[in-house]
Amino acid sequence: MPSRIVVNVEKMLDRGPEYGFLEAQINFEEKATPAKGMSFASVIVSLAKTEVGGMTFDEIRAAALLKALSFLEACLKKPGTR
Repeated sequence: MPSRIVVNVEKMLDRGPEYGFLEAQINFEEKATPAKGMSFASVIVSLAKTEVGGMTFDEIRAAALLKALSFLEACLKKPGTR
């Protein structure tokens, strides 16, 4: 059964050399069904420039997605503690 959730690394933002992090926005969208409307979540993660400096664009996107998924997983394990 195909997933109804679409995941996109929507945008990346570099605030300049004085800011040591690259920010990435990851969107999670669950398609609507006859029983339920569409759901949407957006997570913004920060990646240290020292860690992503030598990575390709695809590697940076994958690292951002992994960090967003880890964040969502932590939120599900401990609701109300963050």
